[in-house]
Amino acid sequence: MKKAPFLLCAFLFLTLVTLARQDTLHKIIRNYKVGYINTAGQITIPTIYHEGNEFSEGLAAVRENGLYGYIDTKGQYVIPPAFEEAGEFQHGMARVIIDGHVFVIDPTGKRLLPPVYWFFRAISPAKAIVSNLNGKMGLIDMASGKILIDTAWDYLFLTGGRWLLATTKDKTDAVLDTTGRLIVPPGRYTCINSFHQGVALVHIDDTNKTANTIGAIDSTGRLLFRREVDKSVELDECFYDGLIQARIKARRKRYQGYMNLRGQWVQNAASQILVLCDTPVRRGRQHTHPRPIEVS
Repeated sequence: MKKAPFLLCAFLFLTLVTLARQDTLHKIIRNYKVGYINTAGQITIPTIYHEGNEFSEGLAAVRENGLYGYIDTKGQYVIPPAFEEAGEFQHGMARVIIDGHVFVIDPTGKRLLPPVYWFFRAISPAKAIVSNLNGKMGLIDMASGKILIDTAWDYLFLTGGRWLLATTKDKTDAVLDTTGRLIVPPGRYTCINSFHQGVALVHIDDTNKTANTIGAIDSTGRLLFRREVDKSVELDECFYDGLIQARIKARRKRYQGYMNLRGQWVQNAASQILVLCDTPVRRGRQHTHPRPIEVS
């Protein structure tokens, strides 16, 4: 008797999941026309549009008679065709072009910003990355229109959910938070990788012919370690659970190992293959690692 409530809950849960999946629509193209299909393989919106985006936040931009509008999952227009270009909704906002000018609209079609920006990407319901007509990027507050980060960066993107990586015209990287506070100024590192779990790999000096100087920074910009690695070592983009994977090719074989947040090579038994040696040795002009040993 006790199993009955459990079985009922399980049945209801599976029913809701099935219904939710059936409401998920994906774009299809037939005879050069766009329509939408659900996960059961049923065409729920016929292939009648010249172009169309995937659904995002319940709406999809579709093109008819040369203009874009937004339809819902029933194929009904929520925002009628009026745009030369139309992007996907993110955090309740989408970028559109009207008469060559860029606007930002909400799901009702209301304009949220004056046409002074060319690029727009919402990173939260309250903030968005924008670029001016000269291509310089910054961050604005959507409620007030206030500029939080001046449109002075060549490139700006969100990383790790809380930080912004910025690139200057001379290709040096910087890190800011979403309030506009500068965490790592430009020029300190030659390259800053994406943040993951509050840590980012940085390249300090790549001018040495045989080795690169690398390190890692935390969310405050503090340098956690600094060390040299042979140029033959290939490092992953990010640290995961305090480790970053590295690979090296030796004697026609490829080996991998892991470096921790102290800059030390560590053994990961799950990898079942070589852990890179910590101390490189020099042989003539070559800068190599000691003889690899495979872990059994």
